[in-house]
Amino acid sequence: MNPAQAPYHFQTALQPLLLQAFTQLANAVFITDTAGRIEWANHAFCALSGYEFDELPGRTPALLSSGSEGPVFYAELWQKVLSGRVWHGQVIDKRKDGTLYAADETITPLRNEDGAISHFVAVQQDITQQLALDNTTRSKGRLETWSCYPNRAAFLDFLSAAMSRASRSTARTAVVRMALDGHPDLHGQLAVTGNTLLCAAADRLSNTVRQSDTLAHVGDAEFAILATGIDNRDIALALANKLQAALAAPFVVRGNRIVLQASIGIAMSPEDGAEAGTLLCNADHALYQATLQGANRCQFFERSFAHGPGGQPGAARTAQ
Repeated sequence: MNPAQAPYHFQTALQPLLLQAFTQLANAVFITDTAGRIEWANHAFCALSGYEFDELPGRTPALLSSGSEGPVFYAELWQKVLSGRVWHGQVIDKRKDGTLYAADETITPLRNEDGAISHFVAVQQDITQQLALDNTTRSKGRLETWSCYPNRAAFLDFLSAAMSRASRSTARTAVVRMALDGHPDLHGQLAVTGNTLLCAAADRLSNTVRQSDTLAHVGDAEFAILATGIDNRDIALALANKLQAALAAPFVVRGNRIVLQASIGIAMSPEDGAEAGTLLCNADHALYQATLQGANRCQFFERSFAHGPGGQPGAARTAQ
């Protein structure tokens, strides 16, 4: 017998048990209305996302967006669940503190007595560690174990997907490459502080970028930001300036007062590359030129960078 067809008194008796089960379920669960507004969440979801229960009602799952999945992904998801079908897939979401987690997610439409969809139930299983231990993931290094930020391999995947979506519209994509500098013994400080300094810097950067942007750790003291929907260089430069300003206040790590700056290189599609690897490589070229100018400089990519005399990057044009 279908549980929904059980006698009324039996359904009534089960309600407290069902609520207790959902509340204490090990998997993260949240329920939304048909507009996507969160109405309820269990303890596991609050622990996984970092949000207190009182912060959630009325908010939408967009607050978890890491920028890894674009508008096309979510449009297809919504089309499926609004048609009454179950959606299942993997997502990379962003916690309240800016760190990322990977989740295996299932979204089930709920129907009322009239058969109309009234709510959606989303169940998430945290698979961050499983991905980190997976052979392919381990060899590609998709997630930084110290922070769950994507690193270069994962960033390339996200960038490729974003550029593919952008190719079907007029949207532009920018890659902002950053190298921490400014401290006379940065690598020495990193040796002393371990990943604590990198985590602190990453958290500041994550709190500065837009919710739709993706932050990745791509080198020892280097980061990359995938920024979609960038209309022009002025917007990209404004983002770069905000990132540099976010690092301006000193860091205090294990009793050490550390002042950081950041050199930045920017490449934009489609003019600086129509393929993810090319665009990221050209952002690397721009970053290299920025570092030649001194600390805390910002540089847009120019074609001459990759084709200078003797194979060296060519002359620079610096944006400040």
